[in-house]
Amino acid sequence: MHCKCIMTTYLAAKANAWNKEFAQAHQVFGNMNNHGSRKLVTCEPGYKLIGDSIVTCNYGQWSGDPMCVEETVSTPPEEQWVSRIRAFSSEWSSEYWSAKQVIGPPNVYPQYLDSPSAWSIGKNKLNSRTEFLELVFTKPVIVKRVDIYETFNSGSVTSLEGLHLLDDNWVILWSTVRAQHIKAARIFSPQLNVTNVFTNVIRINMDASVSQSYVEIDAVQLVGT
Repeated sequence: MHCKCIMTTYLAAKANAWNKEFAQAHQVFGNMNNHGSRKLVTCEPGYKLIGDSIVTCNYGQWSGDPMCVEETVSTPPEEQWVSRIRAFSSEWSSEYWSAKQVIGPPNVYPQYLDSPSAWSIGKNKLNSRTEFLELVFTKPVIVKRVDIYETFNSGSVTSLEGLHLLDDNWVILWSTVRAQHIKAARIFSPQLNVTNVFTNVIRINMDASVSQSYVEIDAVQLVGT
């Protein structure tokens, strides 16, 4: 059973009229409007979304009732700190230098030092090229930027991935061919190659072998709309 192409209504900018086809629906999976198809609903500039961001075709009806309404004030990007850890490759211990130290805002940066208040790779991982953190943020957003607060042996990050919530596939947001060894604290905000991924799960992949030492991350911020 198919769903109608007109998924929702929104306040038109000039005509101030209802029942206009929603032009910014995209990211369709499966057949266009078949049962089980999903769409990500976004709004044109100057409008904000009310309701669910993802709608699903259920036996001829779209789930939820999203709507775009005109904004009176421009909405700034959403900025979020890590709320929980989904997975990690290693950690120095379950308390000090543990993965959970990445949760919340930074408490080591801007200092450059070996601190138990940051996450560190495990004791036998100094040559590891496959370290990673999978981080969860409270609110799913369309990713625009990821800020990584590196506070000891910076430069190990080799790629960033986002778990696209529409199809549960990992999407590479940014990558490089080799890691670096930077003896300074920094906020690493690489220019993303993909900026249309809807997610609240970010994976950071790292190569610790370049520094031959412990690499540490204090906090991570997700910025999106």
